[in-house]
Amino acid sequence: MQTDTPPPAKVGKIIAVWGASGSPGKTTIAVGLANELAEAGKTVTLIDLDLEASSTGVLLGLGDSPGGIAAAARLAGHSRFDSEQLHRLATPVSSGRHSFKLLGGLVAAERWAEIAPDRAEEVILVAAENAEFVVIDLGSSLEANLRDVSTGLDRNKVTKQTLAMADQIITVCLADPVGISRYLRAIDQLVELRPGGQIFCVVNRMRASVLGSSAKQQVAETLGRMAQITVDCFIPDDPAAADFAMRQAVPISHAKRTSLARMAIGVLTKTLVLGERSQLDRRLAKLG
Repeated sequence: MQTDTPPPAKVGKIIAVWGASGSPGKTTIAVGLANELAEAGKTVTLIDLDLEASSTGVLLGLGDSPGGIAAAARLAGHSRFDSEQLHRLATPVSSGRHSFKLLGGLVAAERWAEIAPDRAEEVILVAAENAEFVVIDLGSSLEANLRDVSTGLDRNKVTKQTLAMADQIITVCLADPVGISRYLRAIDQLVELRPGGQIFCVVNRMRASVLGSSAKQQVAETLGRMAQITVDCFIPDDPAAADFAMRQAVPISHAKRTSLARMAIGVLTKTLVLGERSQLDRRLAKLG
């Protein structure tokens, strides 16, 4: 007797956004990336898995939600997290004519042990069955052997596990001497997790006032010489656009259309993530 075999679940691309400690701007990049993908007509879920310092909800003016990733993880622990629960817990975020969904982060960082690695993985996989792209904002630390006494859970296991399972990793380096130094120290740990993986380097907040008129060249040469890293995208420092986004609680992509930071995030999305040719390609070398 012939039986109908259900089609395999549609699995979206998982994109992890990570950066070294010191606020390099990874949340701004993650939110901007989710927004740009939505603007391109893609279905997108943004997950705040920064168990150290969750900030997507605050950045988007949503405050601290009691649901989000904590509620999703609890349901996953009882094998009850599914598409219906995802849509119930995720908050729609308007993006012009489109929108993306946000699964907000922890209200309090000390509750990190509630997000066990297997539960986080289940939440990510369900999200990937329901969206073309899952963008994940991650914590910075990859240090090993930091464990919760009562549960034995590794403090940074969720971050490391998510980086290992991601289809693409966007690493964010802050463009000043301290940010570059921290990035170089941390990137070795990431490469150990994902040797040969698809890892992109985005240098954020490029400004000549810190590194001089040849700032881009200095950063590119330093990362290339010290760690054989090629910079894939420079995001110029744009305080006016950043302040507007913060004041209005919107993605930086909602700033004025001539914002260099907005244009650079658009290039990042089209070329690195969507793999499309962009009319802004030639401008990329001039940014920063």
